[in-house]
Amino acid sequence: MSECLWKTETVDCNEIFSETITDSGVCYTFNGIAANNLYRTENLQGEFAYSSFSEMPIEWFRESGYLSGSDLYAYPERPLGKGMKFGLEISLVSYLFGDNFFCNGPRDGFRVLVHPPDEVPTLDHFSHRVAMRDTMSLTIKPHITETSPSLRYQAHEDRQCFFENERYLRFFKIYNQHNCITECLVNFTYSLCGCVKFSMPRSADMRECDASEIDCYSGAYMKMYAQQVKGENSHPCGCFTACTFLSYDVEISNQPVNVRAYLRAFNYSV
Repeated sequence: MSECLWKTETVDCNEIFSETITDSGVCYTFNGIAANNLYRTENLQGEFAYSSFSEMPIEWFRESGYLSGSDLYAYPERPLGKGMKFGLEISLVSYLFGDNFFCNGPRDGFRVLVHPPDEVPTLDHFSHRVAMRDTMSLTIKPHITETSPSLRYQAHEDRQCFFENERYLRFFKIYNQHNCITECLVNFTYSLCGCVKFSMPRSADMRECDASEIDCYSGAYMKMYAQQVKGENSHPCGCFTACTFLSYDVEISNQPVNVRAYLRAFNYSV
């Protein structure tokens, strides 16, 4: 990232993005919840951290929203209005010697995932691709579905959702369906392969898979959902949605960038 603007002001990219271990390797997260608020770090292996963003007070919760008295600079940060002027703008650069087409296939550019702050990113399942020499705009529209608090006294099997603090996860402090399925896949992969993928949250007694076991852990996701299709379980590991469900609609617009013409306008030889 050569330049970052947030709410029209130039900011240090290293200060607003954190390195995050994902299923696609090391990625960079903006506005995600810090590791000590997202993970139960006491239950995780201690060889490496899943996020470089380890300490940050959290002032937002999915069910209750921002804490009372939170100002405009509360974290996670929020824009002051709609449109590009109030959003995040990033200039991305890729060096030719960094391209690895053997691993990535015949595609260049970047992958972008829009997800709630309290969910771990998983790019293998879904992401938007930003091609080189393109400018890409994402218009994000949040959708939130809330469940009446009066249903808290109903069994979760009847309402088909979990309120906060109703479902314990071993590796995550925050319950939502995505984090629950992530943990479910960890346990399923470990029982199937005797190891887990490097990016998966794991305890110290869980072995990390080596290269000879790629086929095993790569097929674990499909096998886990194959059981669901067969009707053996309606939700993997009983991972109902959160009773406050947050999702985003993303509208995309792309436009090619004529880098050579732009540089010639500033008298650079290209």
